[in-house]
Order: sequence, then C-alpha cells, then structure tokens
Amino acid sequence: MFAIVPAVATVLSMPYYLKLLVRDTPLVRPGLLLWAKLAADAALLGVYAASLALWRQVQTPKFGGSASTAVAAAAMSLVAAICWLGKLPITHIYEKQPSAFLSIVLALTGLA
Repeated sequence: MFAIVPAVATVLSMPYYLKLLVRDTPLVRPGLLLWAKLAADAALLGVYAASLALWRQVQTPKFGGSASTAVAAAAMSLVAAICWLGKLPITHIYEKQPSAFLSIVLALTGLA
C-alpha cells in the first residue's frame, strides 16, 4: 500500500509535466548530469520490472491473498518509473530548481 500511493501521485502528475514541455522554453541544456539521472532511473526501471516478474510467480494462498496487492504495487511502481523517464528530462531542462515533488516522491519510494 505504501508503494502504491507515491506511484499513483507520479502518474497523476504527468499532465503537468507535459504542459511544461509544450509551453515553456528550455532553460538548461542537457549534459552529463541528465544522462546520469536517466541511467539511474533506467536501473530503477529494471529493478521494478524484476520485482513485478518475481511477485507474479508467488503462490497467492500461501500468503493469504497479499500477493495480489504486491503485484499491483509492483505494476504501479513500474508505470511510475516509466513516467519518471519522461519527467526527469523535462524537469532538468525546463526548470531552474530541482523538483520538490519528484524529490519527495522518490524519497517515499525509497522508504517503501
């Protein structure tokens, strides 16, 4: 449950970042830091994909039905990581300050 909430918040905030992409002018040019952020997010995407694959193999009766919640959380985390792949370049290029929203969501995700 704790992993689902930040993932849903990430997915629901995607239209704001797409609006930033369409309406704003670039403020920062892409560099090595952007590629490092994208590489870290790609690694996180791989971890979430592996988590989803492993939770799909768990037998549900053994855990009393909690595996279906874990599958949902892993799937939402995977979708959120895909959204982060789009949000990271947008926030890096179109905003002067780091995104507080992404920092909070990634911190909460790290706790889950």
